[in-house]
Amino acid sequence: MSIRYTVSFDDYTTRYFIKKFKKRYSDKTWSSTEKAILGLCVNFNELKKLEQCDVINTVDNLVLCKLDFTVAGTQKSPKGSGNRCIMVANVDKSVVVILLVYRKNDIIGKGSETVEWKKIISTNFPVYRHLV
Repeated sequence: MSIRYTVSFDDYTTRYFIKKFKKRYSDKTWSSTEKAILGLCVNFNELKKLEQCDVINTVDNLVLCKLDFTVAGTQKSPKGSGNRCIMVANVDKSVVVILLVYRKNDIIGKGSETVEWKKIISTNFPVYRHLV
């Protein structure tokens, strides 16, 4: 029997990033994509085994991961789509919080994608700064 996790999108990502996805794609398309992401994260222990999920760091009971995903109805692979989620799982509490949902090109500034999302996490989620 696998453990089912409680999954939520952080308010920050809803306000700043999901808003862009909703604007770019139809509500129905984004809604299907969001349900798919939530469905994957509910089975976090299995999600970690997938090629599209990279475990970035583990400290005590917290696991920081990056998930490649594709928007429903598009013909791109999760990796090739450039769409990513950054999430933290508390394995003791069986909770996943999705901190960022973004398109790679939307966050690239002066540094690489990884540098940029790490800055965003450090600035907006100081409680998880030690994971990046």
